[in-house]
Amino acid sequence: MDTNYTVSNLFSPIPEGHDTKITFRRAKLSGYMNTYHYNLNHYELICITEGQCKCCLSTKVHLLEGTKDKFSIAIMKKGESHHHSYDKSNYHSIYHIFFNDEYLENFRQRSGQNLIELIDNKLVLEFNKIDCMDLLNTIEALYKSSETYDYMQLLLTDLFFLNLIKFIPKSTEIPEYKGKSQGIFTDTVLSFIRYIDDNYKEQLTLKIVSDNFYLNKEYLSRLFKSKTGMTITDYINSVRIKKACELLENTSLDVGFIAYSVGFGSATHFDRQFKKQLKITPKEYRKSKK
Repeated sequence: MDTNYTVSNLFSPIPEGHDTKITFRRAKLSGYMNTYHYNLNHYELICITEGQCKCCLSTKVHLLEGTKDKFSIAIMKKGESHHHSYDKSNYHSIYHIFFNDEYLENFRQRSGQNLIELIDNKLVLEFNKIDCMDLLNTIEALYKSSETYDYMQLLLTDLFFLNLIKFIPKSTEIPEYKGKSQGIFTDTVLSFIRYIDDNYKEQLTLKIVSDNFYLNKEYLSRLFKSKTGMTITDYINSVRIKKACELLENTSLDVGFIAYSVGFGSATHFDRQFKKQLKITPKEYRKSKK
């Protein structure tokens, strides 16, 4: 049975013909994303101005907070697996800004600034509201202008990122969260994820992973599915497909060679899993990126 683990792999919330999108939510609820997932077509920035969000980037959990004195920002790169969870004890207010490669290139041409260099540094930052009020005011103005995608919204988006660059020296890096509760993830589940991320090129099965951790495979399977929204096999395949996409986009290697290099036993199996996850073939994906 198909699972929901492919959510957002190629789907983009950015409307066709646009390069960015901003959303805002204020809610008092508990819960988390349905799946530990990644995006291949866009980058994602979250800004927490009220409440708390446990944000898992790759295999590290960070506690993002917004209070009367501070707010937090995290950026997810294309292809970076991530997950958010929330606590219902307090309201949380969160902005999402989605942007693509076209925006980054146009921003570079307009401003002379390279946002990719910032994104590659894995930004997870905390800002003082008094010192960095211009940054907060800009994202609020940007959201208010979001009903119409026009030149004013483009200017405000550029202004937000210029202010982000300006105020980064005044920010504090948010360390990895080591509290008792890491949202829906635990050290055990994160260990499974790290192991698969490090060994995806090798032969991997549920039994091999469970044997490595001296766990019953049925127990490991239930635990992983309950915490991440996908099976162990689903996650292994998703990591391999993500790595294959990088090779398809950035090299001219033969598709069959790529299949074997990321851990698939045959090109046929690779083709089938690729189409299952991304709804297109590897060759169609490569062609779409030219």
